[in-house]
Amino acid sequence: MSKGAQSLKALRDLMKAAKLDAYVLLHVDAHQSEYLAPKDERIGFISGFTGSNGLCLVTEDKSLCWTDGRYYLAAQKELYEGWEMQKMERGHKTYTEWLTANMAKGSVVGVDED
Repeated sequence: MSKGAQSLKALRDLMKAAKLDAYVLLHVDAHQSEYLAPKDERIGFISGFTGSNGLCLVTEDKSLCWTDGRYYLAAQKELYEGWEMQKMERGHKTYTEWLTANMAKGSVVGVDED
């Protein structure tokens, strides 16, 4: 099992233990900086994506990464196997719209803000 797959499995195990149906990882640190210290690069750790604008959503069977047009090519190259890139642009679902459309009513969503 690859490092990326191991990290994703570990996250899903933690989600299951915490009774979370989905988990959102934002590209932020305690200071709301755009450029993060390596220790705060949660998105890079879990998905392989290293751009400065990203958001990840993990469910039991989906791993999705949203980014903007500056990083579409990079995300397609960097994302670990099994991850799906989502576009942050008009006409595409936001992560909240995706959650609303795909998760059952009453689902529990955790958010990693810091």
